[in-house]
Amino acid sequence: MINTVRIFSDDIGMKFGLEKCCRLIIKRGKVEVTQGLLLDIGKIRDVEEEKGYKYPGILQGMENLQKQVEANTMKTYTKRISQVMNTKLSGQNKIQAINTYAMPVVSYTAGIIEWTQTEMKDLDRKTRKLLNIYGGLQPREEVHRLYLPRHHGGRGLKEVEATVTAESVGLD
Repeated sequence: MINTVRIFSDDIGMKFGLEKCCRLIIKRGKVEVTQGLLLDIGKIRDVEEEKGYKYPGILQGMENLQKQVEANTMKTYTKRISQVMNTKLSGQNKIQAINTYAMPVVSYTAGIIEWTQTEMKDLDRKTRKLLNIYGGLQPREEVHRLYLPRHHGGRGLKEVEATVTAESVGLD
């Protein structure tokens, strides 16, 4: 079947990207290790169980690699917040940039990864801590005001927990 897909791809002018291809053979619940699949244009490698395979952007092996994906998501999220806070944007624009640049990293995984309440609260806490470090939030400022919409007198930051819940409900 893979060869048929390759032939069809060639016929319609699409490149068959072997560097993006992997295969995972599971027989009776166990991963079967092979030398890969040799085609006339190259070789499709097997998925390395420790490294996993990204589809679409989520690490997977025999099942989702939950802890690795969570760690990568948290790292990317905090990195993006730091990048936004290092800019010379106004406070309002920094909050908007966090909502549009950093928050989608977490919301993308909402329906795939099972985020616990503790993990979501920790991410919100890390966000506030980074805002404190970069001077975007006073240490004794009211936390609830940070998450209130701007038209209600708040700062308008999206809460991780609310975002993940809304995305998960939207997928159901």
